[in-house]
Amino acid sequence: MVGVIVTREDTQLRQSDRECRWGQDDGIWLLRSTRAWLQRDLEVLKPVFERMRVEGPDFLQKNAALAEEIRHTFVDLDEIEKELRKAGAAIDKAKTATANYHTRLASLCDVASLGKKAPAASAEAWGTSVATGD
Repeated sequence: MVGVIVTREDTQLRQSDRECRWGQDDGIWLLRSTRAWLQRDLEVLKPVFERMRVEGPDFLQKNAALAEEIRHTFVDLDEIEKELRKAGAAIDKAKTATANYHTRLASLCDVASLGKKAPAASAEAWGTSVATGD
């Protein structure tokens, strides 16, 4: 038999639930998940559920190594997700910094362009004096 505990977010899971998101209690296999993780978790467990359907509910009890591997898989997936969130935040920061530098450099180019055009557009740049008419 399999049971599922689903919370809104991972902070609602107890520390012990986060450390053992897949385990057996009193003959019932329990998946501890969140709304965000549930679809991924069920997809990971799909081959196990299929095998349990074919070979019987005690399939995992006969294969303790497989049950342990499933536990490690969820720990690894959670770590990967945590790293992906960090990477996503870093990418967002890089995009923001790039946009800021782009804006800054565009402004500097505009200022530099105006500084070069002003003397070239004046009569003094051509060697004539506007005030005297020489």
